[in-house]
Amino acid sequence: MPSDETSPPLPPVLFIGGPGRSGTSFVADRLAHHPEVAAFPGIELKIFSERNGLQDILHVLVESYSPNRAATVVRQFSQLVNALVEGRHGQPALSAVAPEAAWRAIFHEFLEALQEAGHPRLQGEAEFLAACRRLLARIAALAGAAREKSRAATGSTSGEAPTATWIFVEKTPHNLLALPFLSRLAPGASYLHVMRDPRAIAWSLTTMRWGPDSLETAAAWVANYCRAWTRAEAFAAERGLRLFRVHIEDLAAAPRTVARTLSESLGLGRKEDLFAGANAELLNRWCTRAGPAERSLLDARLGGWVHHFGYDPERPG
Repeated sequence: MPSDETSPPLPPVLFIGGPGRSGTSFVADRLAHHPEVAAFPGIELKIFSERNGLQDILHVLVESYSPNRAATVVRQFSQLVNALVEGRHGQPALSAVAPEAAWRAIFHEFLEALQEAGHPRLQGEAEFLAACRRLLARIAALAGAAREKSRAATGSTSGEAPTATWIFVEKTPHNLLALPFLSRLAPGASYLHVMRDPRAIAWSLTTMRWGPDSLETAAAWVANYCRAWTRAEAFAAERGLRLFRVHIEDLAAAPRTVARTLSESLGLGRKEDLFAGANAELLNRWCTRAGPAERSLLDARLGGWVHHFGYDPERPG
């Protein structure tokens, strides 16, 4: 089994999340343009808390082991990884941002560390999390290498401040609902929660091919996310996690102010045009498209959460 001494160091990590349809992709993509950030723009790694990810493996191999379930969860994780590497998960392939051989090598090493004679073995929590941490460090190193290659190819290094230190940014929206797991996986990580008016999120969900088939179902979806988020937020407060919050509407209204504040919070150099291009009109388009009955449904189902997150029920955004 590889030791931590042979692993690349784990850089500071920032997990970006939110309820989905809240601007997480925009925020992550723009942060990826900062010279002190390494990321995989346009890609969600999905391996941490999504179905068949590392959190599920922890549950089976550490907390509720059985040989049959262990083999199943490792096989499902391998299938998830293959889909991500090959671009069969509704987004660009991981092999488009770093060599496929490198991806397969680091995942193979991770899975080998979990097995004995070709079968997943019972793990101690510390042992399993150490293997996950090595995996995360290797993934971050791939992002760092891709960052340097891209900057060298475009000549973007000229005139910029030295960037020997950088942070690794990963955005999979619902990761932040798994703060108890992520905080054990990457101690000292930072977290950025991106929020939007809950009514706008529900409306936007119904426009997605993969989204709920009714506005009422979408509103229930959003309400349950909000309930889960309050639990995660309470955990962050109790443990003193580095949790930052931004409303996407505030970012659109004052992009330079949010860029300055967030950069200072994350220890990044100032880049005031970081969030240029945020479109406040687009964020609030739902207001003109929702009819009176739809607006009434959204207000009834989500009004409490609108107030909870500091939005004005009478003035969206």
